[in-house]
Amino acid sequence: MQARKVSTSDIQLVQNLIERCLQMYLSQREVIATLQSQAKIEPGFTGLVWQVRYANPALYCCSMVSSVLLELSDARRPRSRWHATDKL
Repeated sequence: MQARKVSTSDIQLVQNLIERCLQMYLSQREVIATLQSQAKIEPGFTGLVWQVRYANPALYCCSMVSSVLLELSDARRPRSRWHATDKL
C-alpha cells in the first residue's frame, strides 16, 4: 500500500463529516465506523483528525461557540435580492 500526501482539503472534508455526524449525536466510535463505511476514510485518519480537533474540550467549546456566533451574524445580515451564494 502506497501512502499519499494529505492536503488541507482532505482534513477539512473529514472535519466537516465529523461535524455532521456529531449533529446526529454519534459517538467517536460511531463516527469513525460511519466515515469508514460510507466515505471510505481510513479509521486512523479520522481518529487523528478527531484527536487534533476535539481532544482539548476547551478549544472545541470555543470553536463551537464561534461557529454559532458566525451563523447568527450571517442570519441577521440583510441580503440583497440576489446573493453570490444563491443558485443561478
